Amino acid sequence: SPGSGEATTAFVPITPMRAIQHDDHHEEEHIPFFGPFGKGFIEDLKTKLPWYFSDIKDGFNLKALITVLYLFWGVIANAVAFGSLLGDNTDGYMGATETLLATAALGMLYPLLCGQPLTIMGATGPIAAYIIALKNLGDAVGVKFLPLYAWSGIFLS
Repeated sequence: SPGSGEATTAFVPITPMRAIQHDDHHEEEHIPFFGPFGKGFIEDLKTKLPWYFSDIKDGFNLKALITVLYLFWGVIANAVAFGSLLGDNTDGYMGATETLLATAALGMLYPLLCGQPLTIMGATGPIAAYIIALKNLGDAVGVKFLPLYAWSGIFLS
């Protein structure tokens, strides 16, 4: 009884997932697996083209400028620091200049080609440690560093 101080629990039946029926037809069922190359991109471009200019115009404000400058200095500091570390440990095969150029090129190409504009590309500690270990491995087995680094990059991608 409720006044006796004992806890009471209500029984709630659990419905199995297969018993839940969905009558909705998803759009994915009607999308063909193969189609003309670039058709989806062109349709997306036609749909969103009216808003491109306003999106770019809205991005020019003080808050965006401050964010860009903050990221620029954060990324350039990383590139120079890890670039000088790589320059010292790879006998000059890779250095601050190469790291800066790679960070700049990938920072522009990756968001454009992959559709992920907030990804920051750049050198990190684990990548620097991997490159240094790869250089030492190449020296130990008598293999040139740059071909070994290129082939390891192709293999890992």
